[in-house]
Amino acid sequence: MIEFQLSPFMKTCKKLLSFVAAVLLAAGTTGCQDYEIPAADISLSYPVGEMVLGGDTYTSGRPTVRGGSELQFAIAAVTHNGEAVDASIAAINPVTGVVTLTPAGDASAVGRYLVSVRLTDGETTTDWPDVLTVIVKGILFTESNVAATRGEALTVSVDDFYLAETDSCRYALFVPDNGVDYSCISVDEKSCAVTVSAEAEAGIYPVSIEVTNPTNPDGFVFEDVVTLTVESRPYNLRYTPSEIALIPLEGHLSPRPSVQAATLEEGAAVSYSLVDDFGIFTIDSATGIITLPEDMSLVAQVAKTYRLQVRATNGKGSTAFPDAYTVTVDPEKKADPVTGIVYPDRFPVALTPGEPWVSERPTITGSTVGIAWSLGENTPDGITIDPKTGIITLAPGHRMPLRTEDNKLTVQVSNQGMSAPYVFEIGDFSIDPVIWSVAFSTNSKENSLVNSGIANMDRYSFSGRMLTNYNSTDQTTATSGQTKQGWHRSSSQSVNKLTCIDFMGIASATATTAGVSNMNNDWLVSEEIALSEVGFNPAIRFNMVHNYGADDNNRLELYIVEVDDRNVYVKGDQDQDDKGLEAKPSDLPWVGLASTVAGTFPGTISTVAGAVGTTATVPNAFDISAWKGKKVRFALRYWNPSEHANNTRNYRVESLRVEDSLGE
Repeated sequence: MIEFQLSPFMKTCKKLLSFVAAVLLAAGTTGCQDYEIPAADISLSYPVGEMVLGGDTYTSGRPTVRGGSELQFAIAAVTHNGEAVDASIAAINPVTGVVTLTPAGDASAVGRYLVSVRLTDGETTTDWPDVLTVIVKGILFTESNVAATRGEALTVSVDDFYLAETDSCRYALFVPDNGVDYSCISVDEKSCAVTVSAEAEAGIYPVSIEVTNPTNPDGFVFEDVVTLTVESRPYNLRYTPSEIALIPLEGHLSPRPSVQAATLEEGAAVSYSLVDDFGIFTIDSATGIITLPEDMSLVAQVAKTYRLQVRATNGKGSTAFPDAYTVTVDPEKKADPVTGIVYPDRFPVALTPGEPWVSERPTITGSTVGIAWSLGENTPDGITIDPKTGIITLAPGHRMPLRTEDNKLTVQVSNQGMSAPYVFEIGDFSIDPVIWSVAFSTNSKENSLVNSGIANMDRYSFSGRMLTNYNSTDQTTATSGQTKQGWHRSSSQSVNKLTCIDFMGIASATATTAGVSNMNNDWLVSEEIALSEVGFNPAIRFNMVHNYGADDNNRLELYIVEVDDRNVYVKGDQDQDDKGLEAKPSDLPWVGLASTVAGTFPGTISTVAGAVGTTATVPNAFDISAWKGKKVRFALRYWNPSEHANNTRNYRVESLRVEDSLGE
């Protein structure tokens, strides 16, 4: 056997290593317990993440972990651009280590997020600082709103970039399609500095930047990264036209002027005043419209000219514009006939029956001397026009026809120079008699127990379980026939099925299964409806397409209740527990209006016998005029107290709505 002998040098090293080991062992037993050796040489890393501004959430991939076992992950800290932020914007899966980050949705979120992760391996916990980097892409300027002075150039530099491949990016101004002239604003291709030239007109310019790089040659746009406000005192005031010739005693409204001016505080806000009003002219301080009243008293034996000087003011100062508007009163001038009328109102005007409305004052092309306005023959009651101004008033309770289109008024106007009036139509006035109507959504077999397919009504079942059918072309039920179906949006292949609501009892003719009741107390409650106090005859209206089945114990009933500070509607329990046959939603004082059983309530819901698909309809209308001026809810209740078999009388309601009429 071969033996290896240690050299004197190796023997010396062996003794030295033994001494060091002994020292370390002694140190480990004499107070150095705070020293931590990294658990099993664990390493942890994430790839760099990137998201666009406004993205909801960034989700990392699973981290790369080497070493350790039974690892648990937690968030230790989060920083944004070097500042600590609320760590709750980040969450981590404790088992997989996947991190989700939810930054703010505005420009404040742009920048670099560093996430520190706390890793536990058995009893050892280690923090890995800044192990995950997430960049919310964007460009940050030192200020987001920058003021420049008209006539002076200004360059705004970028404070920081948060982009991939920053060194290879190229920048350009993205010009929005809003009609604003951006020709005096430029962006440096390499530095992204924004420059506004001395020739730029006053105004407010939101600047958007288009960025391209080798991996994204088509580019992407960062919108409104900085807003430039070119400030100045008001300038370039113009009336178009700027001159008018009138005859004596003629009134006048000038056009609205245009003006250029802007300040950072006020935007384009400008106020107006007259330097000399000659005792007869006025000006609207907000719009700059100059008014010469009708029937003014002027000496006009010869032509007289008034040159009006207008002063415009904003936060940077004021400017006076001489000869801004010229008015000449000429006794030799003939009154120009009216050749055009403009009402500045936006049409169609949408009103409920009897709802009041007042027009703005119209402007005319032609003379206002001897002006006289009137409405055409057969104008509905409650509608008038001011003979001097042309302002139209629809008084509360007016009787404009209940139409949503082709609903106009005939207006006539004449002046001193006209032998016959100028006639034209104004409108449309959309007077919709339908104040409320049932709205439908979609439902499916999978969600039929919670979604009835009726969007603007609440549903309750206070006796037994309620099932809603689903919107399909077959009649497959989601559960056994012994479960009450209550109501649902019609799903059969019948007439007008998408506008119908089915009220249904037990779908089986067999005897009641033990513990299952055939009794129904199912409510379908409308959303809150405001009834105008100036309406006429509001009523709940619908068609009864068919009723199917012979058991009169299955009743359809109609209720109404006022909802106000005293009668507060609270959405009821969605649990389908048995709450009794007399339970009501929110226990409000519901008033019974009608029932399919004659004599039960003041009104009777007319029905027509027939199977599914019956096309005959019986219209029903139940007056609710007593509730005008109030907020109400109404409800259709499917009710029966019977426990015997064949409890299957069903109803189909079509075109459910609240509608007003002009009837007496």
